[in-house]
Amino acid sequence: MARKPRTKRPRRAAKAAGAGARTRRSGAGTAGASGGDARSRIVAAALKLAAERRWCAVTLGDIAKAARMPIAELLAALPSKLAILAELQRQTDRIALGGDPAEGDARERLFELLMRRFDALAPHRAGLRSIARAAPADPLGTACAYGQLLHSMRLMLAGAGLPADGLAGMMAAPAVAGIYLSVMPIFLAEEATDQARTMAALDRRLRRLDQAAGWLKARMPRRAA
Repeated sequence: MARKPRTKRPRRAAKAAGAGARTRRSGAGTAGASGGDARSRIVAAALKLAAERRWCAVTLGDIAKAARMPIAELLAALPSKLAILAELQRQTDRIALGGDPAEGDARERLFELLMRRFDALAPHRAGLRSIARAAPADPLGTACAYGQLLHSMRLMLAGAGLPADGLAGMMAAPAVAGIYLSVMPIFLAEEATDQARTMAALDRRLRRLDQAAGWLKARMPRRAA
């Protein structure tokens, strides 16, 4: 069945709940795609196993076997399950930033880049649900993963032409990470291929952040000329 044209701007995304499919921009891809280098094969194997069983029950030996490589080769590339998840984040970053330049104002550009991340992860929802369920049992790993997520969000901010470093970046990255994490359960539960619920939820949250940032900026003391 042919997809309907994708809505390009976030202002249309709020109307997309329950209708209107998205199509990918050129350059979009899938994180964890099998084939290619050893790291891609490892990530793909790990996600496949996570979809089949509890993530906490998946071992590095299992992943090496599924990736069809000696465990020594796996350990040389990605020596832990945390390293595998960090590589998944890096792959997702590259996909989000590797397509056509995002269009519109700053909020719209950030929306586009974050949706590209969800697009890239969509084929692996089952595995990601398993990984998310295991997170409470691994607080140290979760803390490390959050640090990687903050780095990813700084990259998304930079890609959208927004401040990603300094005090502004220190404030913006956790805010955007919080939005991304709050949308993740909606994304993981969504079954529609158009991701309308995910788009609408992300759009609402980015609008609120935009309004809050405008409110704060309006009340900050102005520097003397």
